[in-house]
Amino acid sequence: MMTSDDEHPIELDNSTPSSKDGGAVEGEVVASGAESGGEATEKSAGIKATLKSLWRDRVIRFSCLALICSLTFGSYYCYDIPGALTQPVLQDWFDITPVQYELFYSLYAWPNTVLAFCGGYLVDRVFGIRLGSFVFAGTVLIGQLFFALGTDWRWYYLACAGRFIYGLGGECISVCQSTFTSLWFRGRELSLAFAIALSFARLGSAVNFMITPRLQNAFGTDIATWFGFVVCFISIGGSLLLWLADKKAQQTGFRASVASKEAKPSFRDILQFPVALYGLIAIVVGYYVSVFIWITIGSAAYMDKYGMTDTEAGDYIGIPYLVSACAAPVLGLVVDIVGFNLSWILGACILQVLTHLVMALSTDNCPPLVPMLMMGFSYSALAASLWPCVALLVPKSLTATAFGLSYSIQNIGLAIFPLIIGAVLEATNDDYALTSYIFAICAGVAALFAIALMIHNFYTKGLINSSRKVMQLRLKKREEAQAPLVEENSLSLPDVPHPPSKFQIKMKALRLWCHC
Repeated sequence: MMTSDDEHPIELDNSTPSSKDGGAVEGEVVASGAESGGEATEKSAGIKATLKSLWRDRVIRFSCLALICSLTFGSYYCYDIPGALTQPVLQDWFDITPVQYELFYSLYAWPNTVLAFCGGYLVDRVFGIRLGSFVFAGTVLIGQLFFALGTDWRWYYLACAGRFIYGLGGECISVCQSTFTSLWFRGRELSLAFAIALSFARLGSAVNFMITPRLQNAFGTDIATWFGFVVCFISIGGSLLLWLADKKAQQTGFRASVASKEAKPSFRDILQFPVALYGLIAIVVGYYVSVFIWITIGSAAYMDKYGMTDTEAGDYIGIPYLVSACAAPVLGLVVDIVGFNLSWILGACILQVLTHLVMALSTDNCPPLVPMLMMGFSYSALAASLWPCVALLVPKSLTATAFGLSYSIQNIGLAIFPLIIGAVLEATNDDYALTSYIFAICAGVAALFAIALMIHNFYTKGLINSSRKVMQLRLKKREEAQAPLVEENSLSLPDVPHPPSKFQIKMKALRLWCHC
């Protein structure tokens, strides 16, 4: 009896805790299921928030890119107005020689052999990117005003003065555009952004070649130049809207301020630019001479070879710009995904050599569309691959200075070669085939520099001819290696106050006003 009574409570006690443990286990299962479900919901919400943030970030950046594109539309439209009006027409209008006609382009390029570099330095150190864009867009507007007045009054030297003033801002506004693009897209879709910006700018030249001859035939040469003055207001409006958008983005932290993290540039920094940058500049000079100087005489060459009218020739000469407007963004996206920028540059240079050989060796039986399409794809590949390399080779604080240096040296070639080509045409009685051989040699020299840079990049393990993944890793390591050095130097240098000069006080007041 005692044994059975003792066993009975024990059995009851054993059953009771077992039921409690089962309930606890069930509760833990339910709680863990709820927690896992909550974690899954939070994870899903986090993914949606991240995707929404990335989409918003991309919409803002590409909306700003549309304003960046407008900066140079007016400048590029006006640049090729003499070419669209054609050399024979302007020679008769002003009663000038071929060399004097080419002076319209040389007067644009000569001041920019220095001013594009100085403009980039002023943007980095004095004006800032926003005020600089507005000032240089205004300079382009004033220059086109004087050129239109000179054409209207048939006063050649006033028209030359207008081209000179226009040149003071033409390349500097391109420096501002390239700097804006690199600041907004550095480390992201940089090649795509550069391709879109440059192709849209060249679209201005294409529109010029289509509209200017028709305006000339319908209303006269003077009205065609005045329309270019009106187009310049697109750049003025774009610079003002971009000023507001960029200022808002910097205030909200969407685009970080460069000046707060990196030291102001000095001329000593410029002397330390990498050798690869000067190699890229040499490619720019050789290649751009073979494109833009040829376009200045392209309408006359097609009229001579194919017996076209000025309107028909203008339509064909605008094709490379139209092709680049469509193909450059696509190639920019491909370059962003694949990488190997120097390989694309080399391919563009080789295709440009073939383009000029086709124009020199072919007869009038060759379709005039073929070389224009070749030139368009060649220019698209170069625009999508070369200019992003400049932004990758220098620190952010020296971006505008590097672009200014590139444009300055580029304009040395664009200033000299129009006079050379004009003298060749004058001496050979308009032998356009000979000029095509000259341009093919220029593009061939650019190809040789591209090969040399590929060898240099291979041995130095550089950024500009590697895959996208390797490029991002090397760029990240370089920025991490440079960051401690900047902090160390900033702490080690003694803070010795110097009284500011009157010029520095005025510039500081100007900068404060711009950031208000």
